[in-house]
Amino acid sequence: MLKKSQRLTTSQLERVLKDGKVAHTALFTVRALNGGVSTIRPIDKPAKFAVVVSKKVAKTAVGRNFLRRRIYEVLGLKGCESGSNSYCLINQVKNGSLVAIFAKNRSEKFSLFELKKQIGASFLKVGVL
Repeated sequence: MLKKSQRLTTSQLERVLKDGKVAHTALFTVRALNGGVSTIRPIDKPAKFAVVVSKKVAKTAVGRNFLRRRIYEVLGLKGCESGSNSYCLINQVKNGSLVAIFAKNRSEKFSLFELKKQIGASFLKVGVL
């Protein structure tokens, strides 16, 4: 799970949905606002994230939580704290960015490598890497 300092608040999520850039892939939709603009979020603050898995994607809470945890793992939350993971997406995102990741159907059936590839490509499209 994300630390509270790394999670989007409700008002920030609404702002990302309204004003953010959008990137679609086969497995995800990513919306993001880049940091650095004083009205969005100062560039000296760390990036914030939200992961959304709807009931259309996974019917049970267990399935939704499983997919959410896999996306957290792809972001690099587990390995980044210990310094063992050399590919931490969460540390490569520009400071001050606000990012929301929406899972699409069939996301739970893919490997972690494929999920990482898709999320990395969508982060490049929206300009947060």
